[in-house]
Amino acid sequence: MKNAKDNLILSMEKLTGEMEKMNSFSRRFFLGIVFGVGSAIGASIIAATIVTALINLIPPLQDAPFLRK
Repeated sequence: MKNAKDNLILSMEKLTGEMEKMNSFSRRFFLGIVFGVGSAIGASIIAATIVTALINLIPPLQDAPFLRK
């Protein structure tokens, strides 16, 4: 009985340590920065793909003065 109790206490201590590490401010801050940069890059790629598709699919847009080289 004591061995099972000790194993449970050890498991709870490990779990507490992992939870403290996952909830640390520096970790959450870093993950927030990574998420923000990834979202910005992804949105840029999607927007560029949509604009390119529209330019190639709709010929009148090719004559727009703001899209000329």
